[in-house]
Amino acid sequence: MGEAVAIISVSASAVVGIGGLVAAAWGGSRQRRWQSREERTIDLRAAVEGASESFGDAMTLATEAYAGVQRTGKLDDERKPEMAGAWSRVVASGNRVGVRRGTKSAAHRAYADCMAKLFAVMAIVDEAAKARSVEGLEGRWIAAHEAAVAAESAFLDASARLLNADA
Repeated sequence: MGEAVAIISVSASAVVGIGGLVAAAWGGSRQRRWQSREERTIDLRAAVEGASESFGDAMTLATEAYAGVQRTGKLDDERKPEMAGAWSRVVASGNRVGVRRGTKSAAHRAYADCMAKLFAVMAIVDEAAKARSVEGLEGRWIAAHEAAVAAESAFLDASARLLNADA
């Protein structure tokens, strides 16, 4: 009978030991999945915040450039490369959002709309610079600027929904 108790004791210890290993492996796997999801959310948040910042910077430059043409009748020489650089950052930021969530995601589609509206704003600045005046462009400027701001709001809302869904 002593041998039977010893065998049962050893068997029970083995089952508990194996169970502990399985639980530890499962817990580790679950932790890695959570950590991976958290890392993706952090990466997505950085991409969305970068896109928002790039868009805001470009809108600020376009507004300052328009005001400069309004004041002086010309676009300052340093504004041209600044605006080109800002546009490049906006495009790169949109690509980062698209890579992380896909081009059919609501956030990417909203950012693409931001880009289109920003392009319209920048085109009016270019038109004003070529005409050396903002005369006759004021109404289009206001409408384009308001449309760009509304598009930015839609992007921010889509991004917030996306980030909250991933949290």
